Amino acid sequence: MYRGWWCIHIKSTNGGVDWLIQVENTTYGVNSVDYIDDNIGWVAGGLIFNSTNGGNNWVIQKDSVKVNDVSFYDSMNGIAVGNNGEF
Repeated sequence: MYRGWWCIHIKSTNGGVDWLIQVENTTYGVNSVDYIDDNIGWVAGGLIFNSTNGGNNWVIQKDSVKVNDVSFYDSMNGIAVGNNGEF
């Protein structure tokens, strides 16, 4: 997973030898990536996305927020940090 603005989300299943594009030309920057296991993870930036299948598909969980960091303890409990009390 690449972290930055005007990014593509990519995935490797073989230790980085090959990369698959998951999402490209997104205008939502990625500030944070957190996985609790091989399948369940979150990506945060201008939105919070969640994947339950190792990053093959992503679902928007929260939009219209500026998230700087996200960290999950398990599939139901996590924290997110935003700017200036936005989140």
